[in-house]
Amino acid sequence: ARTELADGRLVGHLVDGGGRLLGLSHNELVVFETDRELQDRIAEQLSQDERDATALALRGRRRLHRGEFEPAVADLAASFEARADPDVRRLLVQALLDGLQFDYSRYADQASRLESLLASADEQLSFRRLRAAGLSRSGQVVEAFDEYLKLRQAPDKQAAGAQPPPNQDDNAQRGRLERINEDLLVRRTHWIASRLTDVEARATADQKQVLAARRKQLFDAAVAIDGATGTALIWEFVTLFDGHPVADLARVKLLERLAKNTPVIQRERLLLDLRGGSDRAAAGRATAELASLWAAQKKPEA
Repeated sequence: ARTELADGRLVGHLVDGGGRLLGLSHNELVVFETDRELQDRIAEQLSQDERDATALALRGRRRLHRGEFEPAVADLAASFEARADPDVRRLLVQALLDGLQFDYSRYADQASRLESLLASADEQLSFRRLRAAGLSRSGQVVEAFDEYLKLRQAPDKQAAGAQPPPNQDDNAQRGRLERINEDLLVRRTHWIASRLTDVEARATADQKQVLAARRKQLFDAAVAIDGATGTALIWEFVTLFDGHPVADLARVKLLERLAKNTPVIQRERLLLDLRGGSDRAAAGRATAELASLWAAQKKPEA
């Protein structure tokens, strides 16, 4: 069982004893009220004060257990409005996140309420992932594209319609493994790239034209940024949009910007990708540069 007590402790083994539900752990025995007793207590409290925060929270928890999602959310929201209890907020946030995950279209109108309740960076990240996935599944692929790209930045640095330059913290974050669910750990940029591929697959012909224009606009903005910041953004484009023409444009621009002391393997990888690309002119130039590079390295067999 995963039922928790009011103080957040998880109950141990659940057993039925004499018509009552008992929770047994290694150091305590917990006796629960019967459902009838709980309903009577809630009704008594609400008859005296219909905005009783404790009673509303109890009724919301009970309704969640019974699968009565909408009434449960309404009770928990009313309880939190009456008294800003952090445990009620946490339960309400989790319920709303679950709703968005299982049926985004049905519960999308709850997104504004949920966003106002988010307190931690992890909650904000979970919400934005679910919103992006929901937008994609519901056919709003352009909006999903924009939402996924916002995930490149930490939640407290995101701004609609903006492409802020990455800083050291953002770059380090993207290099770490992040938990998506119980079974999946990913690097953020690679995960976003896989989601963008899914968005593209769901797009209509007209939407694909809009997405191509979005990618070109973002690429032009990245190229306009000088120095290491702009170069980092262009590297990111290669990962995010691999397989699209803009990725090869990014590779060409990177080859122009790479410092002379850049490891040869980085230059070689970019040239190999360009050689296998769809732009025949760029592929020809890359082949010639590879020949020169390998000759300088005394690698005639390559």
